[in-house]
Amino acid sequence: MRFLFVILTCILTVACQSTPTAQTVVSANTAAAIVDIPMDLSSGRPQIDAAFNGRTMSVTYDTGSQGATIPRSVAEAMKLPVIGRALVGSPNGGTPVEANVVSIDGLEIGGMRLVAGYRTLDAVIIDDAKLPPGSALVIGNNQFPELMIELDFPAARFRLSQNNAENTTAWAPLNERSMIETTLRIGDESMPIHIDSGNPGVLDLPESSAPRLPLASAQREGKTIRFVDSSANTTVAEMRTDALLGELPVKLDGTFRFAPIPFANLGGRGLKGALLRIDMTSKRWHLRYATDGVPVIGEK
Repeated sequence: MRFLFVILTCILTVACQSTPTAQTVVSANTAAAIVDIPMDLSSGRPQIDAAFNGRTMSVTYDTGSQGATIPRSVAEAMKLPVIGRALVGSPNGGTPVEANVVSIDGLEIGGMRLVAGYRTLDAVIIDDAKLPPGSALVIGNNQFPELMIELDFPAARFRLSQNNAENTTAWAPLNERSMIETTLRIGDESMPIHIDSGNPGVLDLPESSAPRLPLASAQREGKTIRFVDSSANTTVAEMRTDALLGELPVKLDGTFRFAPIPFANLGGRGLKGALLRIDMTSKRWHLRYATDGVPVIGEK
């Protein structure tokens, strides 16, 4: 049996939040798309329909997940064969969780069979409470080798296309795990930030950074958040300030969460109005917002 190690950076909140509103469509590479399907954003996480093992079910697309994961109840109901073991951890520093790995046959999205060149997809079994509710599978960038992935939040569309992206200095490299990492600069404070569509929130910030940020209110107690290997208490506070997301000027305006995490985390609700493109052939990514002015990140 194989033994794997999988890192999941998605943050799971205890309570659901409000539904984002569709906005004006951002210019996207729709002509070349080989898959162009609706994307449900009502949970704060992108969810799409996919078929595997003869059933069509709701699947979460998580840019913060290194590998595929499946709820225990779904794996047991489908009697998926166990093919190995995995250690599943998060950057939060908890004790990695040992879990079974199962084999999924025939994953299809929009009529296209995925995992190019492979017959099956491996997924790690995780307890239902630690995965997005209502999702039968969580997948990420590594499940789409040699394809262009587009998350079009204003149009609520999910697209896959062949690698035909233009060369532009706006592209940035993916990190060594094919996840999206850049820098968030707020005043004199600079910190790494992950773009994590598996987080249904807006923007989570390291608790350690709070004393050096221009908060517009005192911190107060927030909801508990759960990671795959631990949980943590949080605080929340208001902030209204300019910032730089990589090289992109943004305005932070709303209530933001602070947690004992080693980097900032931009979640699905922080991507409202954004077109996120991930080029898995060239291992690079590009983000822009559907606005003529400075994008505003935040919810009241």
